[in-house]
Amino acid sequence: MSWRLPSLNALRAFEVAARHSSFTRAADELFVTPGAISRQVRSLEEVLGKSLFDRTYREVVLNDASRAYAAELFEAFSRIDRATRAFTARDEQPKLRIYVPMTFALRWLMPRLALYHARNPEQGVIVTSLLDPPATLQGSDVDVAVRLAGPSIGELGEKLFKVVIRPVCSPAFLESHPILRPQDLLGLPLLQSAKRPNDWKFWFDACGMADTDAELIQFNSSSMAYEAAASGLGVAIGMDRLIEDDIAAGRLVAPFADGIETGARYHIVYAAPTKADVAAQGFVRWICETSEQATPVPAPGV
Repeated sequence: MSWRLPSLNALRAFEVAARHSSFTRAADELFVTPGAISRQVRSLEEVLGKSLFDRTYREVVLNDASRAYAAELFEAFSRIDRATRAFTARDEQPKLRIYVPMTFALRWLMPRLALYHARNPEQGVIVTSLLDPPATLQGSDVDVAVRLAGPSIGELGEKLFKVVIRPVCSPAFLESHPILRPQDLLGLPLLQSAKRPNDWKFWFDACGMADTDAELIQFNSSSMAYEAAASGLGVAIGMDRLIEDDIAAGRLVAPFADGIETGARYHIVYAAPTKADVAAQGFVRWICETSEQATPVPAPGV
């Protein structure tokens, strides 16, 4: 078959100009100059041997014959666009949608996500930390979620690490404010998250200091409290697994050798139908394996 095909650029310029009835707006859509649009249309008219527009001072108007031609070209370009999108979509792997609390994401997941990507280079992920996490993953747009609560009705899940808390501060703060026993914290700025308002009370109670009236400085998230502690503002109450990288890097130190278990633990959960999702289950296996690789919090002075 012998095709009669004018220049694709000229056809595209004509179709867009016809749709806007303007060379200027066509130029804006195609990121060229109005003069370039005009030249392309002129070249197409020369190939066709017919005028495509009735030109006036302010606009260009399709004549009756070219109006049908423009409509056919619009449909042809639309079909090319749909075919191209459908073809490329066959090779695109759907992104895995993960909900993770903000501090967990910043302090634990993000530093390790490159390890997951190295194992699954073709798997895209979308990590979100919503202010209001989904109460259940059934019918939500989240594939897997990390949270303190275990699986609810219609969900499955795996246990991750336990929540162990302990005071932490910057090395410089500890040097200028020696902390040898829990009582030494009294009178110091104590930092906490508004989302975990009972951690300091729980820790003091476990140390036999139930009636402590401490000065508390509150932040919107634990991550902010940890940053404030690292900058020398005071002593934060930290979760071991979410501060282990900071301690290993020397940004934070723990004055006391032992942490205290709160009785809570993190879980990774997913809706029951997601059990058949290969990508989701691969992420679940990876995070379970990785969560077992804890970095011990060193004793003071180590």
